[in-house]
Amino acid sequence: MNAANFAPWPRDGVVRVHPAPMELPAESDDPGPYRFDDPRRRTQDRFLMRYTASTVRGCLLELLDWMRDDEAAHAREASVEVDDDPGFVDPPSAAGNNPLEAYLLERRVATMTAGSPTVVSIDDPAVQAKLDRENGVRAVLDAKPARDALLEERGHEVHLDNAAVRLASKTGRDLTQACALALYDWPHKPDVIHYRSRHNDTEDCWAIYSHVSVYCVHEVPLSPDIPAHREALESVAKIWDLEIPTDWVAGH
Repeated sequence: MNAANFAPWPRDGVVRVHPAPMELPAESDDPGPYRFDDPRRRTQDRFLMRYTASTVRGCLLELLDWMRDDEAAHAREASVEVDDDPGFVDPPSAAGNNPLEAYLLERRVATMTAGSPTVVSIDDPAVQAKLDRENGVRAVLDAKPARDALLEERGHEVHLDNAAVRLASKTGRDLTQACALALYDWPHKPDVIHYRSRHNDTEDCWAIYSHVSVYCVHEVPLSPDIPAHREALESVAKIWDLEIPTDWVAGH
């Protein structure tokens, strides 16, 4: 199974926006907090993930969603200390009146590739049907939080589908992490999980397992002097009514 019916692995590589984009997250005895992280505690066979997208805009859509006006969400995000996964990051502590300006400081953009990796898409119904029968995935789906979140009627079984894999709650994290672990345990484990951004179906994202060797094609600072970076930020800021830093305004 692969993502060919959804989005083939980009020939020119994928993009990661991060202070050190080629590095893996630090290992920990605790379960990972992000979408496809290893959910196990104190395991000897822990996998880590690099989270990437096909475009800088796709990365920023996933990275900046916490900046929307939601004080409760800000408080939850503030408890997260690691900055690795697009879509679940800790707000910056740097001083300044504009949190977006503080967040953008020292970010870099790397285009990386992994040759010809084996890719499965979490959006592929054939992959979903197979994962739906995995014990760890079923345990999450059969629990009350998932049944409630997916509006399951009494007597009917919840199944893995696009609504399930896009849940934004802790239940959603538990589910996608269970999927990532199940895929990792397959006899022919994939190298990459393809998924679509929850914020835009046209933006493809890629979670790369740590057993995969990745190579840097190109790395530069995230900069308003690079038109593609500025246009990507302007697009995302417009959607969520974010204040664009002065240095990022075109013509400044």
